[in-house]
Amino acid sequence: KIKKKKRRPLWHRILTPPTDNSMLILFIAGTGITDTGACPKLSDKTVTGIDLEEYVRASWFSQKQQTNPYQLSKDLNCVTATYNIDGSSVPGFSGTVVSVYNQANKGGIDGEPNFEAGERVTPLCARDLDAANGKLSVAPCFLPNFLAGPYWVVALEKDADGHYLAVGVIGGQPTESFADGCSTPSVTDGNDSFSVGANTGLWILTRDSVAAPDLIGKIEEALHAKGISTSQLLSVSQKGCSYDGFFMKPEPKSSAQEDNVRRPVLRAWCKRVLRDGVGLAYESTGRTLPPGSTRRKRSAFARFWLYTCRKRFAAPPAASCTDEGCQ
Repeated sequence: KIKKKKRRPLWHRILTPPTDNSMLILFIAGTGITDTGACPKLSDKTVTGIDLEEYVRASWFSQKQQTNPYQLSKDLNCVTATYNIDGSSVPGFSGTVVSVYNQANKGGIDGEPNFEAGERVTPLCARDLDAANGKLSVAPCFLPNFLAGPYWVVALEKDADGHYLAVGVIGGQPTESFADGCSTPSVTDGNDSFSVGANTGLWILTRDSVAAPDLIGKIEEALHAKGISTSQLLSVSQKGCSYDGFFMKPEPKSSAQEDNVRRPVLRAWCKRVLRDGVGLAYESTGRTLPPGSTRRKRSAFARFWLYTCRKRFAAPPAASCTDEGCQ
């Protein structure tokens, strides 16, 4: 009978060297024990002037990214990152700590989330080593800084008001060369040669869940300008995601809050409907009633808005509805 080799526990594999001749890589980007070869040095090319408060103001949505030990290709669905300064701490570090909530659905946009229903995903801790210059260090909160790895912001797009729109983030110094530049190693599904993180990761994150292609293109151009390859990036599925149970910032509005936002718009519309009739009110918005509609359908359309406006705002009843509207 062949005796199965006992698998070492995760903590042992992280903190001790492998028994074969493979390279020792420490936790999430390690400590730089790699040969960078001809790859450009990025430690002095990170984005400067980062406003940490603005950075953590709202959740980020991954548009493209490389795989890493905790985000394999099958799990690149509805990937979000929410950063929150909520009093977390790490051993032996007195600086600012940011809680990192990495959330995603497994197997598809309708798959199970990477956390238990009714609970938040267990956060990692980002240490502010030099956040103003785009440099943090990330690891589980119970680990000290020397086992955390780089999180470098190397590209940034913002609007005229200074609100951040998109970023490019890399997990430390690139170590592998490709035709269009250098990047960190990608991790294939089932590859167990990396301990969790292991100097991997390249992300394009945006504030919008489905970002404009030209915005993503600007980040890619900025990455190329710094010698970073984008050839290993995979697209992340975001369209159709509901993000049920995800910790998001800002928090989604309740139905009552949404109604308070819509009510002034509806009130203004109904005022025009009851004063000018549905047809003229619709045309005042630069539109016309649905083309090709039958007289019956157009009258039904007018009656619907008359009824809705009277019910919501107690407006006086109109005399009648015709094909041209309600008077």
